[in-house]
Amino acid sequence: SSAVAVIWVVNIVFALICLSFYGESTQDLVLQNLDNGPYLSALKILLCIDLLFTFPVVFSSGRQILENSILGETNNNLLD
Repeated sequence: SSAVAVIWVVNIVFALICLSFYGESTQDLVLQNLDNGPYLSALKILLCIDLLFTFPVVFSSGRQILENSILGETNNNLLD
């Protein structure tokens, strides 16, 4: 629970620093704060690659829960 509080404080401090850097012209979408150019295009491509590789990680627990509820299995030991 203290770890959650620390992460919460770090996120708030980071948000305040970013808000002070960009000021009142901060856009809701972070990428809209950047100028068009090769860096923005490269960043968008890297974000797409990141989504491609993190999708299985995010949904693996949900898939496991759904699989266990359909098949009725409760054995989660992958070493057997």
